[in-house]
Amino acid sequence: MRITGRLNLLGEGHWVKQNWTRRAVIEVGDVDLRNIVYSPYLASYIEGSLNQPIALGIQKILGGRSVVAVATADGRVRREGPLWNIVVLGIYLMLSLLLDAIGHGAGWGVLLFAWLALAPIKGILLARSFAAMTPEEIQRYALDERRSA
Repeated sequence: MRITGRLNLLGEGHWVKQNWTRRAVIEVGDVDLRNIVYSPYLASYIEGSLNQPIALGIQKILGGRSVVAVATADGRVRREGPLWNIVVLGIYLMLSLLLDAIGHGAGWGVLLFAWLALAPIKGILLARSFAAMTPEEIQRYALDERRSA
């Protein structure tokens, strides 16, 4: 999912697993994103873009939402590596094979984990295809900033 707008608010945050940041709320334009996690690499660009146009690529995986890509007003895109998504895919594969063996070939376990595997696949595809902000988007959200000042 792509959320584009001016980064208005970075709520309370704390560190979780390996210095990743979990924010209570991030307000981008008119959208409030709650309970968002992002890596230390992307933290520099997100936190440095307060009150500026930004686009966030959000994926939902394992019950939580995380940022996998950031497009900033300077026209650059920063992406998170696919390692975590590949690890989750591997776990789903092992569990589906285990359930298939326990169920004596019943396909329900494989189908369940194939459905769950869509989330990490979507996250990898989102990060790879995440595009830079267009000049029109940057200008529109920069104008919103001037109006609110």
